[in-house]
Amino acid sequence: MKFFLSIVLYLVVLLSFLQDQMLLMIGALIIYSAMFNAVSFIPAAILFDGYFGNYYTFPYLSFMAIGWFVATEYFRPKMIDIVSRDLWAN
Repeated sequence: MKFFLSIVLYLVVLLSFLQDQMLLMIGALIIYSAMFNAVSFIPAAILFDGYFGNYYTFPYLSFMAIGWFVATEYFRPKMIDIVSRDLWAN
């Protein structure tokens, strides 16, 4: 079930980006990054930069994906610690 959920969320993020549904994409991206690893968005961002021709100017999607990966890997242990501390406090 978790594998199916990861595939569905990943496809929702990618297809909502292509269809310009940014609120849906951001929501699915946050849920996916909280549950799974955000490193899988880096190859997709590299491909999207190539598709949209961003390598002629500045590949902003690739840099945003790398920044998002670093941010989620930095904040995820802190959020898990806060949630587990709150669960055990009650």
